[in-house]
Amino acid sequence: MKRLAALALAVPAILLAGLALGPGDVRAGEQDRDEKKVEKRVIVRPAGRSMLGVGLDETEGELRGAKVRSVEEGSPAEKAGIKGGDVIVRFDGIRVDNIYDYTFALRSRKPGQDVRITVKRGGQELDLVATLGRRP
Repeated sequence: MKRLAALALAVPAILLAGLALGPGDVRAGEQDRDEKKVEKRVIVRPAGRSMLGVGLDETEGELRGAKVRSVEEGSPAEKAGIKGGDVIVRFDGIRVDNIYDYTFALRSRKPGQDVRITVKRGGQELDLVATLGRRP
């Protein structure tokens, strides 16, 4: 019983020590060297990303893809011929099994770029081409 109590106190103490030191602060057997550290910071700005202009839902059952719930008026999706109820299954060569796959594919493309989109509509697959817009 004493061992269990000691273990119950030791584990949180070890975790707390790890949080206080942070990754890579102290390593056993290493000496503190006078080395210059260079920090690089990357700033990601979401404005100006690509947009297609669709609202999406998850598909149901065995069906894979991203189901188009709505299409914005005047959007690249509307101009390409995408309609509500379509299921996007490929985006510029990338297989789309769900909304997350679609989002990844869209974010990997630039505004103004032409992309080939494969949708399922009424049991058929259609290849459509859209020119991506820029999200305000």
